Amino acid sequence: MKIRLLSILFLGPLLIILFIQACSSKLTVPTPSTPPLVATNTPSNSPTNTPSTTPAPGSPTNSPTNSPSPSPTLTPTNTPVATITNTPTTTLSPTPTGTWFTSTPTWTGTACRTATPTLTGTAPPTPTYYQNGSLTYSGTGTVDVSHNIFVAGGTPSWIMGLSQMEAGGFEILSSGGSYVLGTLFTGTYQLSAYFDYNGITKSSPFNQNSWLYLYHVPGMRYTTTGACTIPATVATYPVTVTGSAGTTTTGPSLTFDDTCSYWGIFGTAAYTGSRGTLGLCRHVFIAAYSDAAYTTQVYLTGIISNGDTYYFVTNDGGSNTGLTPLYLRAWFDANGDYVFDTGDPYLNLGSLTPTTNGLLQNISFGDTYIQ
Repeated sequence: MKIRLLSILFLGPLLIILFIQACSSKLTVPTPSTPPLVATNTPSNSPTNTPSTTPAPGSPTNSPTNSPSPSPTLTPTNTPVATITNTPTTTLSPTPTGTWFTSTPTWTGTACRTATPTLTGTAPPTPTYYQNGSLTYSGTGTVDVSHNIFVAGGTPSWIMGLSQMEAGGFEILSSGGSYVLGTLFTGTYQLSAYFDYNGITKSSPFNQNSWLYLYHVPGMRYTTTGACTIPATVATYPVTVTGSAGTTTTGPSLTFDDTCSYWGIFGTAAYTGSRGTLGLCRHVFIAAYSDAAYTTQVYLTGIISNGDTYYFVTNDGGSNTGLTPLYLRAWFDANGDYVFDTGDPYLNLGSLTPTTNGLLQNISFGDTYIQ
């Protein structure tokens, strides 16, 4: 009885477990359905380009390709040839006269005091181009072989700090008429006219105007706008030279009178003493001072031959003392050192006042006063 009861107690639970397993194998438990997939990105088959826009009527449906037209071949019908029908001949009227020195004397010998000076001139080159025009001087001066009118064609420049010069030009021996200037190059030139009222530029080879230089001297009239200034302002008139060689260009008409002039003092100088002979190394110097004690020198010039002309222009650059009185001294450089010192004969001329026509003051001295 006890053994049966124990068997029931042991086999009972086991049977229950087997029953439950048997029932479980016969039941079908539904599997939960998988939820539908939702795309989280743009499908790969979406179009990646922008739909073409339907062109408006009359618009091209594609971009045309330009095919360049063949370059035309230019065939000249003739070759132009420049034909010179004649070569213009310019007649200089009146013909310039006189010897054209360059104011640069040369000398021979090795020792200064034994040198033999010779004056050399440079002939003007043959012009390539010409300028011509009319000219009238209506002042009180008399135009002749010693008192010339000059037409200049250049910019003034300083020479040795003593006097002002500019590119020379054509000299005219009558009070009116025409001028002709020869040039080597094309370009624009500034023309001006002058009248040598006192004839200073013909008084000595060293003062002569030429095709190279034009000296401004006391009393000389010049083209002006009407204002006489210190320093002097010369009116210039432009002319542009162009064309081929031999061309003559019409220049401006030049008219002037006595309205404006260069002021100053001028004259001849001579040394008559016995302490030496004038020459290239023994000058007579003429100095101008602003004070009666002869301590402040404002101008200096010199001559190398007795009777040569000296001058000071007082309204043309440099000191520009105008019409203020000056104190002049002339001295002979006896020892040739270019300095006023012991042994030099001299003469103090006292106070002299420049004038608009140029004050004439001739000088002659000997050995009365020796430094």
